[in-house]
Amino acid sequence: MEIILIPQMKNIIKIKILPLFFFLSCTVSTVAQAVQLKKTGKTVDELVPPDHQLLDQQTGDLNADGIVDMVFVVQGTDTAKIENDPEYGNTDLNPRILAIYFGDSTGAYQLHFQNADFILVKSDPYADDPFHILEITTKGLLRIGFNFWTSMGTWESSTERYLFRFNKQRSKFELIGYASSWFMRNSFEGEDKSVNFPAGKMSITTNPMQDEKAKPVWKTFQLDPLKTLDEIAEPGPWEFMGMYI
Repeated sequence: MEIILIPQMKNIIKIKILPLFFFLSCTVSTVAQAVQLKKTGKTVDELVPPDHQLLDQQTGDLNADGIVDMVFVVQGTDTAKIENDPEYGNTDLNPRILAIYFGDSTGAYQLHFQNADFILVKSDPYADDPFHILEITTKGLLRIGFNFWTSMGTWESSTERYLFRFNKQRSKFELIGYASSWFMRNSFEGEDKSVNFPAGKMSITTNPMQDEKAKPVWKTFQLDPLKTLDEIAEPGPWEFMGMYI
């Protein structure tokens, strides 16, 4: 099986903000977990909890049963967790809930998974919102992506992409692909990494923006069973082959 992922960016920025992110996950995730989403509903409007806003919504067949499923991200609207600064920008520490609903034959959606830690919040007033991609591909894969760019403190920009596939036997979403890239906006130094977990292969390309002919270095590994979305829970804590996934 070949997994094609757009080369993305692994970042020093993320490593620098990890302590803050871990602190936030400890302080706000308990509040978010108390917000239990509805078990069933026929529209996204029915499923978005009170005092939350819908950030993104996608539909597609995630479990290969021929019925449309839905994934969405909502965020709380507690103004006590929002800071707006006209000079430096805004932060919003309200937790973001990732929700996955499977469709059924009646036209309703049934809750399969919810998590309040995986979708990063905007915690840095100098940085763009890291949450960038929520997608169900034509092959029924779930892709989630983050971009990291800040106007102060570093020249580095980076992106990360996670690709999940539903395993019916385990009834869980397995991580089958991961791609990360980083580059320096002043020197164009950088590195791209792409991981195919089922195949046990990882490619590393150094300075692709400086050298269009740069060739990837391939590494192999064994990982059985595959990591699942609920096991990963949030970006960063899992150290794998020199990366924090």
